[in-house]
Amino acid sequence: MKFRLLLPAIGMLLLPLQVAKADPIDRIVERQMRQSSIPGSAVAVVEDGKVVKLRGYGTAAVEWNARVTPETPFQLASGTKIFTGVLLMRLVERGEVRLDDSISRFFDGAPPTWQSITVRHLIHYTSGLPFIPGAAGGKTGAEVIAEAMKAPLAYPTGSDSQYILTNMIVLKAILEKATGTSYEALLDREIVKPLGLKSTRYNQMVDQPGNMRVSEPVPGRAVVYSRDGQRLIVREAAYNPASYAAGGLFSSVADLARLFVAIDSGTFLSKESVAALITPAVLSSGRPGGWAVGWTVRSYRGNTLVGHSGGPALSDVVRLPDRKLTVIVLTNTHYFYPLLAEAILDTYLPARPPRVTLADPAPDLTAKLMAALSSAEKGKLDTASFAEKARGQAASYWDGFGQGYLAAMGMAHDARLVREEKRGVMLIRTYAVRFSEREGFLEMSINPAGEIAGLYPVSER
Repeated sequence: MKFRLLLPAIGMLLLPLQVAKADPIDRIVERQMRQSSIPGSAVAVVEDGKVVKLRGYGTAAVEWNARVTPETPFQLASGTKIFTGVLLMRLVERGEVRLDDSISRFFDGAPPTWQSITVRHLIHYTSGLPFIPGAAGGKTGAEVIAEAMKAPLAYPTGSDSQYILTNMIVLKAILEKATGTSYEALLDREIVKPLGLKSTRYNQMVDQPGNMRVSEPVPGRAVVYSRDGQRLIVREAAYNPASYAAGGLFSSVADLARLFVAIDSGTFLSKESVAALITPAVLSSGRPGGWAVGWTVRSYRGNTLVGHSGGPALSDVVRLPDRKLTVIVLTNTHYFYPLLAEAILDTYLPARPPRVTLADPAPDLTAKLMAALSSAEKGKLDTASFAEKARGQAASYWDGFGQGYLAAMGMAHDARLVREEKRGVMLIRTYAVRFSEREGFLEMSINPAGEIAGLYPVSER
């Protein structure tokens, strides 16, 4: 198909909207930055093709006190997949790749199990391709693909939807084979140049012998920080170029706003392509998967919510498709959890009705939840109530990224049961937890022995 030129008005919509008078969004962001010790952040809100909020906050680089602006490039981490989904659908519209192409046609010697796997399965994470150790590290794409060909599927194709990096490495290779163009060049050709993006690029960072980490400069970029106790530290990731479809892209809220203005305009992607970005896979069981074409799909306060976060909150993009309302939040700290975009989105939604809770038939399980949170708040999860096989993963989460979640939420005061269901042999309990800063939701899995098999934050449905 032929692509129409974007309206010149799109550029006019992106004039800086920074104003001195603080609004509710400013207060939400600034409060959270203080609570979570976030050096810098940036926010954009796009509503029905118009940028209604565009602002930077705080410091992009502490070392030289560089301020955040709407054009400051931030590391998107897994938020890169926002661009990957759009890029794939642009190539589908051009006829350069088809979602229902078998991936076996792109790889000599592909095993029989790959014949029924399609490009659509890859981008929906329903392929069943296995996790390959080292895929996020120094292995080349060819090495990862060769190992994946020899390994059995992790689950039958189409039966489940699990994020496994192998899918994105194989997808990147397919796009490059189908077009004869590198992934980075495709991104420039299909998105960066047509939309006039100024801050969207990879830095090609790699580790080299002699303890050297080498990258290309990204002018004005935000430095990524974390915390070691009370000490602020620089914590940069070197993304494997083979996995660039999954993470590693730098961009700004201004560039992301331009992208969503273009999507809303109807001139950049067809209605069918936009529908593919927001429609989740249907698994063989009939239930929906968690991903559409690269974007996550979930329910939030009774609405369908799409987007992606990464790092876990270096980037957080949420969108209400029915309202063409998109909230974009970028930060430069690993020590945080993706909470701000939802908090900003709440200012556009009706007030919450009174919380409906259930009578708790097993208060002893709730006590285990509160004890686990109490120990995690002190910096180290007590895993005594956890199943032995779950202890390592739970401790890794709550002693790591979970500390950012607790720092943002504050102290847990009480937990109310809002949902209880059986999934196979597991009892799944969802709680509304009253923290000192806000309400949060946690999902706790209980095995038949009454032990905690999993405990993680979830979004409000």
